[in-house]
Amino acid sequence: MRGAVLHGLGMDLIKERLMRRCYGSEFQVVFDAAKHPEHLQISARIDGSYRCNVMKWYAKKVRRIV
Repeated sequence: MRGAVLHGLGMDLIKERLMRRCYGSEFQVVFDAAKHPEHLQISARIDGSYRCNVMKWYAKKVRRIV
């Protein structure tokens, strides 16, 4: 038995997973000179505000197993 069957039977043998890739989402927020570097500033929008691309990471790749 594997995967979903073992999980359904309550036999959760896997407690951790090693990620092969990083997973996240990129989105734009209002630019704040106190938080963001100047070179990340994007040109003004119609409303006159500046934007900045930021990344929200959900899971990061494991580089080395100890």
